[in-house]
Amino acid sequence: MKRLLLLLLLFTNEIAFSQTYVPINNAALAASEECWDQWTAAVSAKDYAAGDRLREQNCIIVYNRDKMNLKLVLVKSGSWGNPSKYYIKGNPNAYVWTYYDLVEEIDYD
Repeated sequence: MKRLLLLLLLFTNEIAFSQTYVPINNAALAASEECWDQWTAAVSAKDYAAGDRLREQNCIIVYNRDKMNLKLVLVKSGSWGNPSKYYIKGNPNAYVWTYYDLVEEIDYD
């Protein structure tokens, strides 16, 4: 019985971490966790100039579905108030950080 429960737990985690997601329109995607922290600090302080600098430095991108086509795979789920880490499908060495509610699961694969 323990083996069955262990297999079920492993299978459930594999499903959750192999799902493909797409960012919602206007979602902020960070190139690193440090970039995400700087972005949230700038947004909290309403420092628009700092936000613009982060975008110019490619530290943050604001996703646009009309111009971009990113598919993401969850690597590490963020806890409350922390971003989740994703890799870009087709390039498992390229990571982005964003909140889980800024992505949508897609059903094909």
